Amino acid sequence: MVFWSTILLFFIHYRSVPTVSKYVKLTKGVDLQSLVLMDIQRLVAYNEVVISSHGYEELAADDIFVQDVLLSISEAVVVEDYPAFGKGPCVLVLQEDNNRQPVHVVWGIARGKVSPAVLITAYRPDPEKWVDDFTRRKK
Repeated sequence: MVFWSTILLFFIHYRSVPTVSKYVKLTKGVDLQSLVLMDIQRLVAYNEVVISSHGYEELAADDIFVQDVLLSISEAVVVEDYPAFGKGPCVLVLQEDNNRQPVHVVWGIARGKVSPAVLITAYRPDPEKWVDDFTRRKK
């Protein structure tokens, strides 16, 4: 089964604008959290990205540059994952800006679509609300 999962993921990787999430049933044992992020990363690599108006507002409010967010997506760390969200799969990730400062970004893909990746919002996490590495909320 692992062999076929590897071949399937290899095939998906080389499609023009592939998606991984719809293949979850065929790749048993793969971490679902990483699949939504993998889709987003792949779409960003193919320049299949839209930034919501709210996303632009929040980027500007926190002095976060779009280029920093796009360039750091490959190093993103999943904070919270919502693969079954009603409007489509989305994920909150921890990224860094050009100055290595933490940035939380919510990425999504519209329900029933495979493209584009949508930057829903981005903000600088408040140290009062998050643990030191900004990956978990304080209780």
